[in-house]
Amino acid sequence: MHTITLRDTQQARQVFERAWSWVKARTMSGHPVVLTLADAKRTLSQNDMIHPIVRQIARALDRKDEDVVRALLVEQWRHDTKRAQQYAPSLDGLRMIDVSNRTSALDKPDCGEFLDWLQAFAAETGAQE
Repeated sequence: MHTITLRDTQQARQVFERAWSWVKARTMSGHPVVLTLADAKRTLSQNDMIHPIVRQIARALDRKDEDVVRALLVEQWRHDTKRAQQYAPSLDGLRMIDVSNRTSALDKPDCGEFLDWLQAFAAETGAQE
């Protein structure tokens, strides 16, 4: 499996030209190829910014489980910004579970927007230090 982050059109063109040669050879020899394109996920610096703010908010709300608080904050952000939630059936098939409340699933632009929202939420709730 190959994962490449494309940063500009010139680099993208070169990568796609090389990839086409490989894809052509594989498919001509009867091997299917799976191509996946996606927006870049959040950056490490964005990730590093999320955790201290969530910790501050958890303390301000007197909540011990930061993972739960983080999921609740992502859910609130999704609601406030009218983003679609994603549901999956529970393992026993009896309930629908919201599985969209993970910061690891955010792309860079959404993570940036979430961070802005999170900082505003922290300020509104008095959680900023």
